[in-house]
Amino acid sequence: MPLLIEMLMTCIAEIDRAAGPEQWRLMRDAALAAEVRAMLMVHPKIGHAPLVVNCASGAVRVNGPGLVPPWDDLIGDVARGIDGVTSVEVNAEESPAPVRPS
Repeated sequence: MPLLIEMLMTCIAEIDRAAGPEQWRLMRDAALAAEVRAMLMVHPKIGHAPLVVNCASGAVRVNGPGLVPPWDDLIGDVARGIDGVTSVEVNAEESPAPVRPS
C-alpha cells in the first residue's frame, strides 16, 4: 500500500508541475460548471431538465428549452448562489415547431 501512495503522490506532483495557469483556469471552470449543474439537478423545481451549463472565467451560461420567465430567474438565482460564479447568462433554446400530420 505505501508504494501505491508514493506512486500517486509522484503523479500528483508531476501534474502540478506541468499544469500552467490556463490549465488551472480550465479546471476551475469545469468544476464550477459541474457544481452549477449539480445544484440545478437537485433543485425540486428544476430537476433533470435538459440544460447545458458552460463556464468561462467564472461566467456561467445555461442553455435549454423553455427557459422563459420565471424559470430563467430561478436558474439564475441558483447559479449566483454558488461561490466563484461571477455572472450568469440564461438562454432559452427555441423548441422545434410541432409537425402537423398531413
